[in-house]
Amino acid sequence: MTDKFPFSYFSTWINPQKMFTNRKKLSWGQMILTLVFSFALILLTVPVYYARQSSVNLGMFMPKVNRMLKNQDLQKTIHQTPYHDGTFDFKGEKVIENSSNGIIGVNIPSSLEKNYRNGIFLSDQEVVLKENGTTSTIRFMKDINPSKGNFYSKISQTWFRINRMGVTFSTMYMLGAIVLFTNLIFLFIGAFFLWLTRKSSFTTIATFKEACAIFDYVIGPSCFITAIVGFFKFDISMIMMVETLVAVVYLLMIYGKTHFNDEYVANQFMIQE
Repeated sequence: MTDKFPFSYFSTWINPQKMFTNRKKLSWGQMILTLVFSFALILLTVPVYYARQSSVNLGMFMPKVNRMLKNQDLQKTIHQTPYHDGTFDFKGEKVIENSSNGIIGVNIPSSLEKNYRNGIFLSDQEVVLKENGTTSTIRFMKDINPSKGNFYSKISQTWFRINRMGVTFSTMYMLGAIVLFTNLIFLFIGAFFLWLTRKSSFTTIATFKEACAIFDYVIGPSCFITAIVGFFKFDISMIMMVETLVAVVYLLMIYGKTHFNDEYVANQFMIQE
């Protein structure tokens, strides 16, 4: 049973020698299928990570608004204004800041809001965050009191609760694009250079498909180990570093066990016998 796909594929993960000797067994379709599976493993780290989070760094999505939210006069205004049951009691119109960063104001008329590309516009029941002309409206929630503690953290928490799905999918898209690009480059460029050795007596790799199969075998466990790390500590740069490191280690183990040569493998087997 372990000789049949996909069991034969997974069994190679613990045997670098088989990653070389089984290189002729994978079809192009099976390689595509295993690449998609490996790709999905890493993408799963994103929803798992965000499911554990209660807030997010707004600087990743709205850097200008993120800076304005930390304005000390804004914090003072929030703490000094009566708040009850999800509603502030702001008195009149007020401009807290108007600079090159944008405007921070209370009860600013919508006709004036249109004049600014960046800003924070407070009213009794909601705050409008505007970054480069794009607005995000956040209604104050009864279970998250923005008047107590740090206003920035409370808004970040509320914004993330509203936009959790969008944040998750945008991060998956970004990570997916990076992983897909790097894995395809690793697969085809690496396989190409390995394929160039076909005329050498030192290796017995005959076709480009065989070279691709070896790298496909390497990508599988690399993504699996990377996904496990990502489930515990999610960081895109770390994920790419771990995958690259594991892939290089596997390639070195394959070379150490086989020298990419069937005769070398056979001789090693005879010595062990």
